[in-house]
Amino acid sequence: MTKDLRPGSTRLDDATLEAVSGGGKGAALLFRDIGRIIGRLFRSGEKVVSTATRQIDRTDRKIDAIHDQVSQRAGTQTS
Repeated sequence: MTKDLRPGSTRLDDATLEAVSGGGKGAALLFRDIGRIIGRLFRSGEKVVSTATRQIDRTDRKIDAIHDQVSQRAGTQTS
């Protein structure tokens, strides 16, 4: 395996795995996999929040447009 020390990287070489786990690669691989799963969950959560925010913004704009139309109609009917 190659070593990649960039932030967010999940690739580790054998020496790093040994150092992290004290000689047992199983635990290090398990922690690496857990880290990957947590990373995916956070990215999925960000996508859900982003989509929900866009939908809320879209709905808010629709409500504002309806409010403006009602206000205009009410203004023209009373005058």
